[in-house]
Amino acid sequence: MQFVGRAFEATLSREAVQNPTKSGVSRGLERWTLEAKNNADESAAIALGIMKLKEEGLRLGDIAILERTNSALSDIASSLEQAGIPYLLESPGLFSSREGSLVLAGLRLVADRNDSLAAATILHLLSDPDASTPSWLDERLIEIRQLEELKSREKENDSETVEWRTPWHANSKFSQLERLNREILPPSVIVQQVIEALELPSAIRTWSEPVRRCAHIDSIIKHARNYEDISLNSGEAATLTGLILYFEELANSGTDHRHPPLGHDAVTLITYHGAKGLEWPAVVLCGLDSERDPDVWIPVAHGGNQSDTNPLDGRLLRYWIWPFGNDSSQFSKPIRGSGLEDDALASVEGMAARTRALEESMRLLYVGCTRAKQKLVFAHRPNKYAWLKQIADIDVLLDPALDDGEHTLDNFETTYVRRRLQPAVAEGLPGDQLVSRWFADPKDDQSELRKRFHSPSSVKPTIRASLRIKELAGQSLFPSGAKEEDYAAIGDATHTYLGSLPSMQGLSESQRIVIAERCISGFGVTGKITPQMLVHSGERFCKWVSDEYPGAKWLTEVPVIGSRAAGGNWRGAIDLVLVLADGRLVVIDHKSAPIRRTYCEEKAQTYVGQLDSYEEALRGHGENIAASFIHFPFAGTVIGLDR
Repeated sequence: MQFVGRAFEATLSREAVQNPTKSGVSRGLERWTLEAKNNADESAAIALGIMKLKEEGLRLGDIAILERTNSALSDIASSLEQAGIPYLLESPGLFSSREGSLVLAGLRLVADRNDSLAAATILHLLSDPDASTPSWLDERLIEIRQLEELKSREKENDSETVEWRTPWHANSKFSQLERLNREILPPSVIVQQVIEALELPSAIRTWSEPVRRCAHIDSIIKHARNYEDISLNSGEAATLTGLILYFEELANSGTDHRHPPLGHDAVTLITYHGAKGLEWPAVVLCGLDSERDPDVWIPVAHGGNQSDTNPLDGRLLRYWIWPFGNDSSQFSKPIRGSGLEDDALASVEGMAARTRALEESMRLLYVGCTRAKQKLVFAHRPNKYAWLKQIADIDVLLDPALDDGEHTLDNFETTYVRRRLQPAVAEGLPGDQLVSRWFADPKDDQSELRKRFHSPSSVKPTIRASLRIKELAGQSLFPSGAKEEDYAAIGDATHTYLGSLPSMQGLSESQRIVIAERCISGFGVTGKITPQMLVHSGERFCKWVSDEYPGAKWLTEVPVIGSRAAGGNWRGAIDLVLVLADGRLVVIDHKSAPIRRTYCEEKAQTYVGQLDSYEEALRGHGENIAASFIHFPFAGTVIGLDR
């Protein structure tokens, strides 16, 4: 309670300064319960909440939605787009832009004036793009030729008096960069002075989309300051070379985010980390169920007296190496099952790591709360807010059991609004016809129109298809103990096992269980599903195949590239292709996310476009398709397209 109180009291004090005639801010705290069963429904419910805020008079440009990950923001963006709500979403690629490449090259040149590649990059990006041969290239070639001639003459005379010159030593564009003192100035200040030395603000005004490019400059400065904060918190020195490496790592990992520009009447979608230093009149906090064990398998520096004369005195570096490798899931988690991770967390060092992770998590949540100037919204599913529960007495302060509507709050000069949001309501709203998005420069990014290859799994159906449903023997299986963040890894484990079915012919049940156990542990979902579930799902599927298509040849994980009628080519992999005796093909795609039988038919409709894409690609190679199916292994259901 004190945590939220401090955060919101700061918000109220700022508002009082800006509006001294107001005694308080009404409807300043809100709590949304998102009546959803999956991520798609949750995003649709958030979109409905944004619609309600707009109906109540709030500008979309005054609203920001904060999430823990960029993938979660992408889901919200899809729902906002369907509802016709304009949005701004940060995206990677900052240092592949023209201005990003210029700043990075300028930093490299300040670090090393002999970096000829950095100097050439600056001259190239600032030169006339219409020139057939840039003048700077001619200058460099002439200079190198003259230098080689001088060396040759000196060698003939058996003397060495040729003085080495820096690349383009007489070029005025580099004179300002040469004056920067990297030994004294902080890295973030050097970034700003490089921007000024290269006269980027003036150059950007002559390029396309100057507003977006100016926002990129702001993003570069923000990343530089974030590097300094990281260095300070870790006890390391913030240096220019360290900043260059940090920028390069951001670019290589796809985390060099271009933060959206401010001032547009569109909802801002941004991560909690990306929101540091920014403010909006209204902020919606999502991802409140995020809860992870600390990572004890990374280097940690601790101890020491922080002496000015001997800063490393008593300082220790601990690094525990995880011996079993990581799985192939999105987050590359350590392969579990040995019990070593539990022992590590129970140790003194593990408990200290847990405390540090909790403190960092609370600081990040505090950052989210203090981004709001007038309205702060907590949005989550019923009973799914483990991160928010870390705030003591949160349910006492903001009672989730209250009826929908506005309620008074003791000790606060604001009121509390409860909303229960149904995603089905949002689906029926037409939304605005014009959707504003902040697109990247097509010169920097590959747009949909220019793509050579398209993924069948990303295709959405345009019409409802006629389906044939077959429920296989046995009950519908559902891993009730698994969380939604485990579903991707469960799907990978299941796909791996089903892909091995042709090689398991003749094996006993105990041998199949051993294989299933390896698949489960390999993807870090031991205890989430049982080996018996995989074995049972595989056996009843094999029986269905043998009954429907006896003697068919199995081909698993079949890569396919084929012509796309709308342009480009399809490129993907089919989980299973059955080759019949007459040469026709049967296409089968496994959908391994946990689902109950009652939902299979409706879910299969969302995959019709994927099957159509596979068929189109195969027909382009002259193949004859006998049938196409979606297989839900846990539900024990096979659904085919009724042609």
